[in-house]
Amino acid sequence: MDDFKYRIIHKALCDNGYRRVGVILGTPKVSYQAGIIHAGKEFKIEIQVDFETVCEFIKLPDVFILELPEGVPKRMPHIEANQRLCYLDKDAYYLDPFKPQESLNLLLKQINQVLKEIATLEPSEVAHEHAFEFTAYWGASDRVFLASLDEQGLVYKYKRLNFHKNQTVTEWVYLSRDDLPFKSSWLSSVPGLSEQSSKPTNGVFVKSEKDPLIEKGIKWPPQDFKEFFTWFRRTDSNAAKTLLDLVKKTFKQRMLFVFVQFNGEHTIGFTLSKTDYGNLAITPSIHQDKSDRFLKALYSKRMIEPILRLVCENASQEFVLKRNNQFTLKGKKIILIGCGTIGGYLAHSLVQNGAGYGQGKLTLYDPDEYSSANIGRHILGGNYLRQMKSYAMKEFLLRDYYSYGFNIHAKEQFDHNDIYSTSGYDLIIDATGDRQFSTLLSKSWHQAKGRSPLLIHGWIDAAGGAARALLDDDKKACFYCVTSGTEEGGERFKLFKKGAEPSVIRKSCAGSSYFEFSSNASMTAAALILDKAIKGLHKTKQYRFNHVTLSDDIHHTKNQDPERLKRCPCCQT
Repeated sequence: MDDFKYRIIHKALCDNGYRRVGVILGTPKVSYQAGIIHAGKEFKIEIQVDFETVCEFIKLPDVFILELPEGVPKRMPHIEANQRLCYLDKDAYYLDPFKPQESLNLLLKQINQVLKEIATLEPSEVAHEHAFEFTAYWGASDRVFLASLDEQGLVYKYKRLNFHKNQTVTEWVYLSRDDLPFKSSWLSSVPGLSEQSSKPTNGVFVKSEKDPLIEKGIKWPPQDFKEFFTWFRRTDSNAAKTLLDLVKKTFKQRMLFVFVQFNGEHTIGFTLSKTDYGNLAITPSIHQDKSDRFLKALYSKRMIEPILRLVCENASQEFVLKRNNQFTLKGKKIILIGCGTIGGYLAHSLVQNGAGYGQGKLTLYDPDEYSSANIGRHILGGNYLRQMKSYAMKEFLLRDYYSYGFNIHAKEQFDHNDIYSTSGYDLIIDATGDRQFSTLLSKSWHQAKGRSPLLIHGWIDAAGGAARALLDDDKKACFYCVTSGTEEGGERFKLFKKGAEPSVIRKSCAGSSYFEFSSNASMTAAALILDKAIKGLHKTKQYRFNHVTLSDDIHHTKNQDPERLKRCPCCQT
């Protein structure tokens, strides 16, 4: 143990009223305890400090409530079932490892703040705080992925290898009844899959618009269906009725999965399982009975086993799409020309942002074959050698369960004159990096004014030293205006600093030229294009021309809205 660290931490804790109790048996941790008073209520707490790691603040010290003040309920917000206190969101704070005393004081301040909140919460506030942390009190460990949020669905059980523990874990996935091929898409995307059930189990999903309020004094978490349903009826009687009707309709097998989502945010799940006696006694006539016989059967411990509570993880396509994106590409029709090093990363990002989803469409063009020379800076791996790039990207994008059902097409060559047949699309992206093609595409686009979608060019410049993107909306400079130079003949946006121009273009034995640069340039260009696509389609304010410098040899060029050249042969037609 570092004596210097020990003295710092020990002094900070003692200065804040903590006393050292001793080393916790079988661990490297040392226990410090204190009585902290807020609003006349004393909380007896323990901080467990690992002096080997505490000053790094990668893992926070565990804090436990040893004794709650009289009159404070055992179940309170921020206190887990094992009485551990949730006192800090690490993502919201920076704990400086070079200033351990300051960082520890911040932790102690947060502990005091949380205890003060607990001491002063009104009963109604307690209930709403519980609602906010609802799933933390559900007390479940078995996991089910909700790939569908349909009212009725099927649950498949499977086993996979947990790589870092080298252990087999059991999981379930809830899928739509109406789209069984999605099962294959999900399971084929599970790495380390070792076993899967052939026969699915029925499942039901119910939405409640209410907050899940846990009243004072109620037994929680529930152990059986009676405890859950009694509480659920008080919380939302209409949703409870919907659930009971669905259970009546679907609980025909030995087991049923039940999922309930509150306020579009908190989802819990559990299994309903019949005992041997219940499997015989709960007959079709009881299901059809309009009285409360069926509910009484569900309440019976002789007929129904205790519920198995489940951790529910929303993995539906809608959730994944909206989770990180304020604006999405759902429903948009997009053409991507070029599936090389820029286009590969870009296509993947477009799909992550919803391109091809719903009524949308993503069409990929690239006639070139994917070769071993591409592997070093392309998103595709070695499994796609000698496949046409557009078709390889389509297969790569659709292999993930998330993109199942996305409308993604692969085609070969896009001729610049094909611009006249793109009127049904919202956006064309030129990621070819071919200046000749990009110029001709821009010319055709301007000739087809009003009959073609928005146009974005993205390219790597200066032998990998810069990434650039241009949005052409027919109001400012076109691709030729930006890349051809000034009217006086000079370079419009100077790239290389004096003496830094590349002297040689490397050539392969087949004669195709290339510059040596890493995938950083490709990913940067793809990111610029994606940003322009989202902002352009959602009419969000942005500069039309963007430049990112990737080398010390390259000048910095500010993002701007460049004017057209006065006599540009490309856009002045």
